[in-house]
Amino acid sequence: MIALTFLSMLFFLVSMGLLWGEQGFTAFVAEMAIVWASSIIVLIFSILILNLILLHVYLGYLGITTYEFIMSNKVKKQVGKGSDSNQQEMTQEAIMDANKKSEDNLNPSAQ
Repeated sequence: MIALTFLSMLFFLVSMGLLWGEQGFTAFVAEMAIVWASSIIVLIFSILILNLILLHVYLGYLGITTYEFIMSNKVKKQVGKGSDSNQQEMTQEAIMDANKKSEDNLNPSAQ
């Protein structure tokens, strides 16, 4: 979908260039303004979605879930300016706690 959006925008830019070269630009000003406005909105959302996809690819590479990532960042913020080793231990503890909580949620009979 993202690739098709960018392909559509490229097609639009090429057609706009052709219209500009043929001096036919003035006949389509209203339509082009609408397309440009919608293209900007689509581009903004495409960048946000691409950012989200890349974050989840990175999390998959690390082997952690989104919840674990958020919890580890929360612990890092709470620790503040502690030593690096202490901060790393706290982060690992937070990830293990998050794993335990998610396992408990998946297996309610094990409790």
